[in-house]
Amino acid sequence: MCFVIDDLDHIDGQIAEEDITCYKIMHKSMDNGICVYKSILYGTKWIPLNSIIRPTYPRDLEIHVKELNGSVVHAFQALTSNLMEFSIMGSVPIIKCIIPKGTRYWINKGNEIAATEIKLIEEVNFSNFV
Repeated sequence: MCFVIDDLDHIDGQIAEEDITCYKIMHKSMDNGICVYKSILYGTKWIPLNSIIRPTYPRDLEIHVKELNGSVVHAFQALTSNLMEFSIMGSVPIIKCIIPKGTRYWINKGNEIAATEIKLIEEVNFSNFV
């Protein structure tokens, strides 16, 4: 999957100076009484909260004009109403995540963020937004 960059001045990405909050839509399952999650867009392994998610097929980062291919994990910068609606309609949870301090990341104008790794923190509880 490709991540499109709007600002070519930042094609090489940035290094997170602090943990950055982001959100990821995931599939959810139970494994021996523990909730586990995996990406809905590409086949990551099932992992519990407080785990680091990395690209499924690690390889050197490829940069083609305005697209990043390969070694990035996609997420969203903000928890928007559209994202929440997609989660509810698709019956898939949104996970609050962090891009850990020191991690290489990219952002674009479409509410998307990508990083070389993302840590799953907690499932978003929509009752807090009512």
